[in-house]
Amino acid sequence: MWLLVILLGILLGISVFVNINILKKLENSEIQYESDIVVANTTLSELYARIKFIRDQLKQLDDRGSFEADDEIGFFFTEVKKLETLLEEFLPENDG
Repeated sequence: MWLLVILLGILLGISVFVNINILKKLENSEIQYESDIVVANTTLSELYARIKFIRDQLKQLDDRGSFEADDEIGFFFTEVKKLETLLEEFLPENDG
């Protein structure tokens, strides 16, 4: 009888130790996950700002719209617009 109580006590102690370690690892992974999300959002925001800057610069260079209307060069203008629109969907908030 005493042997069973001692054995169950040891198993309980091991179980508590294992559960505490698992909880600590889970909390650390949640912190890392939140940090990764912040980094990803910052990177997306920077990428969005750069693409928007490129598009604005292209618009200034092509003030008459002749390049944008061209089939070969217009493709680039269209793809830059698509990239900007795609990035807008992933950003939680954007400036414009």
